[in-house]
Amino acid sequence: MKLIRLIISKLIISKLIISKLIISKLIISKLIISGILISECKMGEEMKLIELLIMSGIIMIIISGCIMGGRYRYTDNARMGGGREIKVWISEEFKEEEREEIRKGIGEWNYGLNGRIEIKIEDEGFKEEGEKVAKQVREGGWIIRRIGSGDKRIPKAEGKGLWVIGFVEGIKGQHMYLIWDRLPRDVIKGVVMHEIGHLLGVGHIGHRLMSGEYGKEGSSCIDYETMWAVAEAQDISMEGLNFCADL
Repeated sequence: MKLIRLIISKLIISKLIISKLIISKLIISKLIISGILISECKMGEEMKLIELLIMSGIIMIIISGCIMGGRYRYTDNARMGGGREIKVWISEEFKEEEREEIRKGIGEWNYGLNGRIEIKIEDEGFKEEGEKVAKQVREGGWIIRRIGSGDKRIPKAEGKGLWVIGFVEGIKGQHMYLIWDRLPRDVIKGVVMHEIGHLLGVGHIGHRLMSGEYGKEGSSCIDYETMWAVAEAQDISMEGLNFCADL
């Protein structure tokens, strides 16, 4: 058995940080990171344990947990219409399998928002051209960019062995950045869903998608508290919106 102790300090802006650990036949029991208790995880065979840290302003966010699936079910309200549209431009730099995960994340939000707001992919091959960028700004849409770990726009991570894997420029911002060479494919959907929550105006709340304790299970769907916060931020009624609950 190995005991891993991570001490994380200082906060800057909204971002996801990953500590890349590959562990074989490891039992992790009640690790404490900066005073926050991490739930027990038991793992056999080789798998990845991902420790993620979100930072926003002066709020520390610890994202951690075993990579495991959860069972949940969405509400199924009748489809509504007449809502406003948010257009999304996805960089041409993404690989098809990466775009598929981004589409899944957007699709999950569209199911939850249920027509009151529609997140529409305008272009999956977006090029950094002046007129296209100007159009995105004029229409108030979002750009999702694929950048490498050497990009100078990446905020600096605090702490040895911590990597920024994705970030937005702010709550209700317009740009999302995913760092392709630090981001496992099976995490992309959850990271995109979390960051869309920020773009829709939500900070870090609750114990699920927008929580300070984040794992693959917690990021699998849009919980009631997250959807309620989005409805408040976007000034729309909660009535008819869909959200998930554990089975």
